[in-house]
Amino acid sequence: MLWTFIPHIIAFFLIIPVATFALALAFYKVNNRPFVVLVESFLRWQLSGRLYLWKHAEPKVVKPTDDALAGKAGRGAIGGITVPKLSENRLRDLAWSLDVNENVNN
Repeated sequence: MLWTFIPHIIAFFLIIPVATFALALAFYKVNNRPFVVLVESFLRWQLSGRLYLWKHAEPKVVKPTDDALAGKAGRGAIGGITVPKLSENRLRDLAWSLDVNENVNN
């Protein structure tokens, strides 16, 4: 169709990418899966809604205590491993992020 309706010199440069894409759809495999699956996944990703969250927080530097370094089971430690306490805010943030991830994956 391109060869018929467009001047031949322009049609030639348009036919090459179309033919290459058609051959890739027919024969090319990515990770032992047909190329058409890759194209379908890309189109779904492009057309679906995405949720971007960004919460900037300065990284906290946690210094090990003397009890943890000595391997003593002190308060908040189990077998020499210090177990961090979850504050109410951290627990709420964690529950919220799990809810968001569950909703995004569905």
